[in-house]
Amino acid sequence: MLYLMTSTIDEATLAMERADNPHIPLLKMSLWAFLFGILTEWKALKNIILKGNIKINWILVPSILLAIISFIPRMYWIKWSGI
Repeated sequence: MLYLMTSTIDEATLAMERADNPHIPLLKMSLWAFLFGILTEWKALKNIILKGNIKINWILVPSILLAIISFIPRMYWIKWSGI
């Protein structure tokens, strides 16, 4: 999974150097990072799916917000901040 993330970073840098649209590689890189996070928490997901045992953890709220923020491509952050 980490190899796929790094190869996608290379793909995004090549797209930026060629002045192509880097949004697809950046979105793909965010998706790989999201899947990596799911794989690290597979035991908790297994409890939720199989047993229906849902515990509200307040650490989960910032992680969901960060996951949503990570799916916004870098180009939009640059445009919004005016850099």
